Amino acid sequence: MRKHVVPIQLLARISDVTSKEFQRHAIFTIAADKLDPQRVFNALRTDIKKLGDDAAYKLAWFRCGNFISVLISGTPAVTAYVFAFIAKGKQRKLFQCGEVVYEGVSTVKFKTEVDELLQEYAAPSVKHSFGGSC
Repeated sequence: MRKHVVPIQLLARISDVTSKEFQRHAIFTIAADKLDPQRVFNALRTDIKKLGDDAAYKLAWFRCGNFISVLISGTPAVTAYVFAFIAKGKQRKLFQCGEVVYEGVSTVKFKTEVDELLQEYAAPSVKHSFGGSC
């Protein structure tokens, strides 16, 4: 059985996102083929700003094989927006496909889903394999 090594910085970001500061959580994955993560997250940030001043969140992301997993904890408006962002991202051609893995209030379920996704994490030979914002 192969043990996965996850960078301490990524674990710190995930720990920050999974903290109990926010009661709602969401996870979505997007195909990483020909993907510019910076462009995707700039679009997400811009869209969330349009939700208003009450839209607060924490985000972390990491690469798993041929997809990117995005973790968000935030206000209900932000986590509910994930579904719309997947549709808009496809329309804008930010990514070819994506799906919501989890959206809800259970921190335990959120952490379980994150742990399952981390099993597929492998430090790829790219400039950025994970990131986030506070």
